[in-house]
Amino acid sequence: PYLSPSQLAMYTKCGQQYYFRYIEGKILPPGIAMVKGSSVHKAAEINFKQKMKTRKDLSKKKILDASAADFDKRVQAGLMLSEDDEARGKQIVLGEALDSTVRMAGIYADKVAPFHQPVLVEQTQRIAVPEVNRDILAILDMADESGMIVELKTSKKKSAQSEWDSSTQLTIQAMTYQSTMGKVANGIVVHQIVDKKEPEAISFLTNRDAVDYRALIKRYTAVVDGINKGVFIPAIPGSWYCSPRFCGYWKICPAINSERKAAAEK
Repeated sequence: PYLSPSQLAMYTKCGQQYYFRYIEGKILPPGIAMVKGSSVHKAAEINFKQKMKTRKDLSKKKILDASAADFDKRVQAGLMLSEDDEARGKQIVLGEALDSTVRMAGIYADKVAPFHQPVLVEQTQRIAVPEVNRDILAILDMADESGMIVELKTSKKKSAQSEWDSSTQLTIQAMTYQSTMGKVANGIVVHQIVDKKEPEAISFLTNRDAVDYRALIKRYTAVVDGINKGVFIPAIPGSWYCSPRFCGYWKICPAINSERKAAAEK
């Protein structure tokens, strides 16, 4: 058995959400923001994988086409729209989302891809944690010839530096790099593409060391212990992600005030 970085993040953010998803197996389709980000990420993966051999980026048109094709594929598989999006009309929302996806993929092609020659792309590694009975399932997005771990993110607004300095996902990626390459990465660069009418790429630098690894393992063992004991603490009331807009389980969650649910639906 294992936990992925996303599972670890979900449990610590909202144990009740983890329970619905991984204990009861209630799988919800992704939201539109996740579909857009995943499609940009897929285009980057396709480009970087072939670049390991060719040492050349795909043409910008091919990168854009790859993001659009992946977007269509994910939409066909199903997605979850908010009530506001449903009210605006599904086709309008999907059209805008596709345009946004392609614009962000264009920023990746112009501002990110040319500056990295990959040596690892989507490197999967299981990291054994002797203290518990679950491995860490890690996926390293990309590492380049300069010894840097490269992470591509999309978001609606710029993040603070502190978010990347404390990111559990990036700590796990650093562990994965060291486990795979046999040496410490020279650093981590996060290219965040901000999703707006004129997208922009913002780069952040951070790093990890053994102190970060020990802190992560301490957190990880506590999470596994909680799961094994059946402890699933709901999100803090009032959290932005504990709302019908950002959580598909909100309407069935026993930790939500039933009167507030009715008022929200009204």
